[in-house]
Amino acid sequence: MVSVATYVDNDRKTSLAPLPCYVYLTEHPFLKYATTRSIARYPVGKEFPPCAIEVYKIMEKVDYPRNESGEIVAIIHPKLQDQDWKPLQPGDPVFLTLDGKTIPLGGDCTVYPVFVNEAAYYEKKEAFAKTTKVTINAKSIRSSLH
Repeated sequence: MVSVATYVDNDRKTSLAPLPCYVYLTEHPFLKYATTRSIARYPVGKEFPPCAIEVYKIMEKVDYPRNESGEIVAIIHPKLQDQDWKPLQPGDPVFLTLDGKTIPLGGDCTVYPVFVNEAAYYEKKEAFAKTTKVTINAKSIRSSLH
């Protein structure tokens, strides 16, 4: 994310980001020390065993339903609002048209919606993104200085 403005005041770095609602991001200087201490807990040569990690992979970005003029004609259904990362089944309500009709999720598999109804994505024509769960098998690793 690119900051519009950044300033330092009383040991705080504050950035104004290009988001609606003027979100303030504050970085405490002691955060870097906490990170360093965290890393230092694992001495050089420590081995971490193989493990399985569950991640979410974006399958598709879904736009709002629009008319011929490109205007949005439906909103996120109330049952989907604030349900990021939760399973969404085919047939579950996704959009609610301005005249009260429900538009269900199509397809034939469970998806996990993310970035649902995020204001910053309106201009990108993204109502939400469909993701799927993927398991990644990580090999063992050994910490080193290189």
